Parts: sequence; C-alpha cells; structure tokens
Amino acid sequence: MNESLIDPLLNLVARIDGQTVMFALIAAAGAVLTWLGLTSVRRISLAEEAARIRGIRQPTLAERLQAKIDQSGVQVKLHELILTGLALGAALGAPLAFLGYFAAAILALAAGPLGYWLVLMRRRDARLREFREALPDAIDDCADHIAVYRSVRRAVEELAQHGPAPLRPIFQGVLVEAGTQPLATALARAGKLRSEVFYQQFFDALANAETKGGDVREVLARIASAQRAQNALYRRIYAKQASGRLIGLLYGIAPTAFLIFFSLFGGETYLDFFRSFVGQIAQIFVVASGALTWWLTGKIASRGLYLGESPMPTLVDDQPLLSADEPLKAWR
Repeated sequence: MNESLIDPLLNLVARIDGQTVMFALIAAAGAVLTWLGLTSVRRISLAEEAARIRGIRQPTLAERLQAKIDQSGVQVKLHELILTGLALGAALGAPLAFLGYFAAAILALAAGPLGYWLVLMRRRDARLREFREALPDAIDDCADHIAVYRSVRRAVEELAQHGPAPLRPIFQGVLVEAGTQPLATALARAGKLRSEVFYQQFFDALANAETKGGDVREVLARIASAQRAQNALYRRIYAKQASGRLIGLLYGIAPTAFLIFFSLFGGETYLDFFRSFVGQIAQIFVVASGALTWWLTGKIASRGLYLGESPMPTLVDDQPLLSADEPLKAWR
C-alpha cells in the first residue's frame, strides 16, 4: 500500500528538473516579499490623524455616500438606493436572461445601483451649477440692501426672505444661529459649510463688516464679478464636454446593443454560441469593454475641470458631520 503511494511521487519528482524548482522558489519568495511589503507598513492618513488630535470623528464611507445623495436633493437612503437600483437592474437583465445572456444579465443587475447613483450625481452637479449661477446675484442683492439699510443684519433678513432660492436656506439658518450667538459668528460658521472660494469670501466679508464696520460694497462687487467670470468659464467647459459625454454614452451602449442585435437576427448559430460557457465569458468582455470605453471617454471629457466643490454642506477632513441636535442641520 505504501509502495503504491510512494512510486507516483518518485516519478513526479523525477520529472521536475532543477530549473523548475528554482523558478518556483523565486516566485514563492517574491510573493512573500510582496505580502510583507504590503502588510508591514501601516498606512497613516495625515487628515485622519489631525482629526483625531482635534477630537473630530471622521465620517465613514457610508456617511460620505449618504451626504452626496442628500446633496442631490433626492430624499433617499443609501440602502434604498441600492435596493431600487437592484430592482432596476433586474428589470433590465430579465430580457437578457430570456435571450440566454445570463452573464450580461448578472452584470445588468449589478449596474442598476451604479446607474441610479450616476443619475443622482448628475442632479448633484446640476444643483452645484444652479448655486454658482445664483451666488453673484445674491452678493449684488446683499450690497444693495446694505446700501439702503446700512445694516448687515437687515441685509441678511432680506436675503432670507427674498434672496435667490439656492441661498435662501443658508441665510435663514444664519438668522436661527444669530438668535443664540453674535451674527458675525453665525456668518463665519455659514462660510465654512461650503468649499467654493467666492462663497467663503462673501461670508467672510459680511462677518468682518458686522464686526468692524465700514463700507463693504466695493468688496462685494469684486467678489460677484469674479464669480460671474468663473461661471462663464464653467459654461464654456460644460458646453465643450457635452458632446464628449454623449459620445461616451453611445460607445458604452453600442457593444451590448450589437450583441443583442446579432442574437436576434443572426440565427441559431449566434444563440448557441452565446449560450455556451465560452459565450458567457464573451458576454462579460463585451459588456466590460463598453463600460470601460464609457468611463474613459467621460474621464477624457472632464479633464481640466475641477468639480470638487459640493452644492451643500461639505465633508472636508477637518469638519465632522453635523450631529442630529446641531441647529445647522436645518441648513440642508
């Protein structure tokens, strides 16, 4: 019994030459060194360490994703987005599964939440552009109110009631905060809720005018002019990007569309192939090639344009999420 087990092992060892053993050892040593290099060095984030020192809790990934969803203006939770996206993906994948494209149907199921997310992020970008367009008008209105009433507080009250719609809730929140603390402090806090430079300069100017006095209208006029120049630049860039994004969408849909077209009109030969194991793998490559082309085209179209500003309260590294009992929560 023992000889029957040893003899095959001896024959196997006899067929392995020394060069093969050496290459195997080198590959194993390389894998071990790679694993040690990846696991022995602890990743340290300066932002996380700075937040820890200041006693600030870093937002989790789920909280960051939920914040972006809230910024789109759609009242939906992250888990609801995923479930709804899966339902949409199932509806899209059902015809594919009926035609025999089981691999493509599974990919469509996974693409449902991603597609829903992209739609919400498009709404988020639209709200950002709307805010940018309204900001210079709000600055000009504020300068006019200060010229008439000679009071920053009265200007804030007018903007809270009759200002541009995207900024009206912010000024309403300033008035709420001003009930328990100085108006300048509330204005300074409002300036930290967004990352746009001219927005921050606007509220800093109002806070300084409330604290130190003086005529701030010339400063506000320069800020409004700079914001309008930036808006004009953004409009030109968006117009140039629109064609690129449309081409990317067509490139992304085309492979799957041709796949379905040839299966419907190509006869049983195509159907038999795509229903086979090799055909399932081919489906993955076809769908993945379309998705990759769409992604690369979108990246190329967006080069040169920074869209890091968020249209609602920001989640920068040195700012925690607003707690449930925070008055500024109403600003959302």
